[in-house]
Amino acid sequence: MNLFVLVISVSSRKLRNLRSTYLVISLTVADLLVCAGVMPLTPFIQQLKLQSKRSVTIVCFLWHFITTFACTTSSLNICAISIDRYIFIMYPLLYDHKMSQTRMRLLLLSVWFTGLVVAVMSYGVSRDARPGTSREWHISPQYNLSAVQSDSTNFSCNINLQPGYQLVLVIIALFVPSLVVIVLYTRIYMVVRSQVRALRRIQSTVGICSTRIAEMSSSQERMRSRSGLDIRSTHYQPATRASMFYPSMMVQLQPTTVSGARLTSRFSEKLEKLASLITLEAKASFVLSIVIGTYLLSWLPFGLFVLVQAVLRRDLDGSVREILLVLGYSNSCWNPLIYAGFNQLFRESLSRNCRKILRRRRAPSEIYRPHTPTSHSTSHPKMVRAISSRTTIDCSHQPYFSDQTSVSSV
Repeated sequence: MNLFVLVISVSSRKLRNLRSTYLVISLTVADLLVCAGVMPLTPFIQQLKLQSKRSVTIVCFLWHFITTFACTTSSLNICAISIDRYIFIMYPLLYDHKMSQTRMRLLLLSVWFTGLVVAVMSYGVSRDARPGTSREWHISPQYNLSAVQSDSTNFSCNINLQPGYQLVLVIIALFVPSLVVIVLYTRIYMVVRSQVRALRRIQSTVGICSTRIAEMSSSQERMRSRSGLDIRSTHYQPATRASMFYPSMMVQLQPTTVSGARLTSRFSEKLEKLASLITLEAKASFVLSIVIGTYLLSWLPFGLFVLVQAVLRRDLDGSVREILLVLGYSNSCWNPLIYAGFNQLFRESLSRNCRKILRRRRAPSEIYRPHTPTSHSTSHPKMVRAISSRTTIDCSHQPYFSDQTSVSSV
């Protein structure tokens, strides 16, 4: 699914023109590393047994590095998407300035660079203070990575994270992104809800004004019939879709001259548009609850487990840890369904590509379909297919159309 989302995002021209698509692509790449790299390799590494101790140690290190890098990058990409949506909702008219191409690239670069730093932190600087040794700084791993001899000839991988490194890893990769996502999406929901309430008040005002203007239009017609004068009235311009996210653009009164009948019809159209926007609150709450709920339900249990284990300074049940870790990995499988499935342009691109695939599958059967001539058709099959495949036929050179043109010009 992540690979499919990646292909759609790259191949669609409309999606490529959106800056937010780059965040979705970045998240998809990180989730692809988790789903296609970390999840399949986890049971393989656990059951890996080699005769070379050095080879097992290298494999264990690479697996731990990729796991930390991919999971941290996935969480930080979700955090970056929440920042982008917050700027878009709070400052829609200033979005192009606040989230320019340069700033978008810097945001993506910071996400991947932070993930790389967290993964490299597995080798940190520590101080040797054992009795009888000189107190010197040296590089040492923040985890106990060793090749344990499982039997007389084979070695297996064994990784035990140090409590300090484990706590820092959980805070950077889980708790900080979770806090940012909760705060920003809660703020977005509150702003959207307040604007929807304002739209409800505008809708009630529009209903009163439309009733009064309908009465004015009827009296206007009576005055025109009596005096023959053309009396014009004024109306207000309702809020646009942009004002829904920008508090300072709610309602503006502008004098314009429109007849009463046309004015009443315009009010009815605006009322229908405002009524359709009232459902925005329910949709926003539904989508945001899915985004926050899926992320927290996937990673928060594992984060709390690791936090308790670091505080108690002892290893808890390993089977429970593995189950919670797989639950966290599953978040990378749900992300493309959430962030791409709720995107209207992505759904349109998906349906367009599906139609293209279906057309390509039906094309051979239509081309090699045997032709059965009838009494009304004596044309060659290739000529029929060539004519039917044309979308437009230029008939300006035909005598009939030239005669018609000359007659109309006369």
